[in-house]
Amino acid sequence: MLTLNKILVPVDFSPGSEGAARHAVALARHFHSQVVLLHVQKPLTPVMGGIEGIYWAADPYDLSQREQEELDSFLRAELQDLCVRRVLLEGDPARRIVEFAREEKPDLIVLATHGYGIFRRFILGSVTAKILHDTEFPVWTGVHLENAPAVEPLHIRLVLCAVDLSPHSRQTLCWAARLASGFQARLGIVHATAPLEVSGGRYYSPDWRDLMIHIANDEIKKLQKESGTQAEVYVTDGAAAKVVARAVDDLSADVLVIGRSPGDGRLRTNAYAIIRESPCPVISI
Repeated sequence: MLTLNKILVPVDFSPGSEGAARHAVALARHFHSQVVLLHVQKPLTPVMGGIEGIYWAADPYDLSQREQEELDSFLRAELQDLCVRRVLLEGDPARRIVEFAREEKPDLIVLATHGYGIFRRFILGSVTAKILHDTEFPVWTGVHLENAPAVEPLHIRLVLCAVDLSPHSRQTLCWAARLASGFQARLGIVHATAPLEVSGGRYYSPDWRDLMIHIANDEIKKLQKESGTQAEVYVTDGAAAKVVARAVDDLSADVLVIGRSPGDGRLRTNAYAIIRESPCPVISI
């Protein structure tokens, strides 16, 4: 079964980070985890000013004190029954968060995507993208995290795992299976084969499509045997992000688990698009 002893939550006091923190609170209550709230204060930029030379646009001490006070009060009531640490650092947010995670070794990082307005489904915030790219730890994120209600248990009935049938798929599936076990939830597997349409509006033969799906199902059977899982399987052709999003909807999945490249934390091809398109939170492993 999955163990989440420590959950790291980078916060910038935005609605998105509040929603992400509420997801972390629900997970922490379920797994009896410690929550580490981390806020990274951007360094002040010195300003050149006439005969007085260099000066600061604001008092660095006052700014740090205000941000520490805001961090100390962040979701205080909702976190009062949990083991919580609040950490204030200074520097480039993405770099400092990644460095702090390497020092702390959390079992999970929870953060919002910070895509905004009409573009939220097309971009990830730069800090989020850098963390996803550089960290080696599992990351829980999604474009709807700010909608998390306050103080409500997390109900996970189906964990859906997207696999590309690479060697890393076994690790991804095993993590998803442990998460499902932790919530006594069902486990599902989704895989997208090559799109049926090719250049110029031409299409592969339906026989070729059926063959590719048959091969994928055979590979998933082997993967499940190696991983000791008995998951529902959803395989079809098409663009990976679209196929995965459709599977989340069709199966009413509560959480989606995807893989990152082992060793360096880099997201695999299509992973950014999957995170942007997914109707539910995404955990990248």
